[in-house]
Amino acid sequence: MFTCTPSRCGRLGLLALAAALLSTGLLSGVVANASAGENPCPDGAFCVFPKKDFGGAVRALPSRSTEQERCVPIETGWEVDSFMNRTGKPVTTYQDPTCATEAEFDTHPDGSQTPRASYVVRAIKIWSH
Repeated sequence: MFTCTPSRCGRLGLLALAAALLSTGLLSGVVANASAGENPCPDGAFCVFPKKDFGGAVRALPSRSTEQERCVPIETGWEVDSFMNRTGKPVTTYQDPTCATEAEFDTHPDGSQTPRASYVVRAIKIWSH
């Protein structure tokens, strides 16, 4: 997995302004259960799951309605153990809820699926390119 550090990647693009998401109710995302064979994550979203192997109710964090270049803590009421990136852009996941790089973090390309996260994801950022 590619890990983006400031020395290797320069300035990271960010997913969204947390306050805007909270005020519009988008931070909690869209909750849905997928039918067998159906992709539970819509195009243009970063989807999180409470269980490994995409188990439990999916919450979709839509990237189209968010301001870039902000750290977004994931407020789900449960731990994120698996996720999918269908935003159209790379997304960095963080163990730290303030996107601090002292804890674990990794960058995931568009279209990636992580059925078993190596750490609990507590915040994300989206790249601007």
